[in-house]
Amino acid sequence: MKNLSNDKISIQIADHGAELVSIYANGTEYLWQADPQFWGRHSPVLFPIVGRVWNNIYRHKGQTYSLGQHGFARDMDFQLTYEEENAAIYTLESNEETMKVYPFPFVLEIGYRLKGNRIEVMWSVQNTGDKDLHFQIGAHPAFYYRDLNPETNERGFLDFGKKIKTLEYISPAEKGCVLPQRHTLTLHEGLMELRRDTFACDTYMFDNSQLKKITLLDKKQQPYISLEFNSPLVAVWSPSATYPNVPFVCIEPWYGRCDTVGYEGEFKDREWMQHLAPGKSFEASYSIYPESMIIFQYDKTFEGLLTAVFEAYRLKKFPDSIIKEEDTLPLFYDETYTVITDDEKAERVWKSLGKKLSKGALSMLTYSWLSEASDIAIVLFRYIRKITDASRSIETNFADPDILTISKLGKKVADERYRILQFIRFQKTTESIYYGAMEPLYDVFPLTIRHFRDRFADQKWLIYDVKRHYGYYYDGKEVNEITFADPKQTHLLTGKLDESLLDKNEKLFQTLWKSYFKSICIKERLNPVKHKKDMPVRYWKYLTEKN
Repeated sequence: MKNLSNDKISIQIADHGAELVSIYANGTEYLWQADPQFWGRHSPVLFPIVGRVWNNIYRHKGQTYSLGQHGFARDMDFQLTYEEENAAIYTLESNEETMKVYPFPFVLEIGYRLKGNRIEVMWSVQNTGDKDLHFQIGAHPAFYYRDLNPETNERGFLDFGKKIKTLEYISPAEKGCVLPQRHTLTLHEGLMELRRDTFACDTYMFDNSQLKKITLLDKKQQPYISLEFNSPLVAVWSPSATYPNVPFVCIEPWYGRCDTVGYEGEFKDREWMQHLAPGKSFEASYSIYPESMIIFQYDKTFEGLLTAVFEAYRLKKFPDSIIKEEDTLPLFYDETYTVITDDEKAERVWKSLGKKLSKGALSMLTYSWLSEASDIAIVLFRYIRKITDASRSIETNFADPDILTISKLGKKVADERYRILQFIRFQKTTESIYYGAMEPLYDVFPLTIRHFRDRFADQKWLIYDVKRHYGYYYDGKEVNEITFADPKQTHLLTGKLDESLLDKNEKLFQTLWKSYFKSICIKERLNPVKHKKDMPVRYWKYLTEKN
């Protein structure tokens, strides 16, 4: 086993098949670890054929030969013939055994080289005989899905490039071979969603150089690992039709493919064959690289987030994660950038969004921000970026997970705001200030200010968030955010004022309200289940009529 590593990535290569068996970076193993329950290989090299010949038989100059799927190179031991700190080359030469099934003298070299976080895989085929050499070669690496939950249908996405709307493909039809019929894969912003049933057709084979790069994304559409290639064909495969819970997908650059069903012509005339004259060589390569992790740090303000959007476009660097300035950095990352909140930059981003979003969608942005969801910063960032880059409005494209998330979070926050307006109960203090306290699920008090200021314009009031230890005070003219030096005072924890702080008539009004509440209650029509649904129990401790 050969190990290659640098400060970004480490890989392992086996002598058997010159097969790449590990890709480790960012604290993660990316390459499938060959569990035979699903598929007992990691990243086999396919040579001298890719796929199958019809009935596992081919014809060459009047002779018939038998050759199994993907050829024999993957099942043979290679020799390590060259190595340096960040590179290694393995060699396989034709021999008596290979000549029995493949009558062509050859030298096959498989090389691996590390460049930063990039793995360059190199192929060389040399014709050492005195006749033309006919062959195919391909790759078959398998990559783990990130954060797979086998109980769900979602697996992630393949990103083929935003400009690609459709792709043509063919699939195996009989005995591992294809029919000439072509199919069309329709994409949304270049994405192919991967689900449990995606590979009902077994394999998608994209030919005619339609693709040069494929990126595997996680379920949140975050880039995970990419392949770049110049091969005329590339295939994607996962055995999920047989094993629904299989945790990997293969991305396979090919110089060749399987036979068409029923093909009985000459070996050299097969589709997508490569040909070498005596003494000539074939060179090709492809690259694998985990996507780099860029982290933005900000002050956890909405203006700071908008500034982060501005800076990302200015720098042409888009973060994989956005964290607070004081948060601990992850164990592995490639680059960090500290965002300095700039109100002017934030305003420019907000005005730009106002041109692309309806008022309702803009409200959902601010509402979802107040949800305090742990990943809300990066979700909002991706949402804003998609809105910015789109040529038309996509605010109702709920097939997009980020747009759907913002919509759902925004609605939850809006509902919580409405409940606060419904259920908050004010107590009049000795200083003629109306005091109301609650513990909302989300940070919704900023969304209630306009309502209270309009409704109680001629009264002084104070609303206080017991959970977040801050509130807003209206002095009859202006609303100001306030905090208390000692947030652990009883009335700031329970929301109930001590009798010594209450207006002389407040106790009377509370008693009258309780009596009114009791008198209008029709016992015969009590429905405790509906009551709890309409007035959740978590609010009761703040309701005068319940205490």
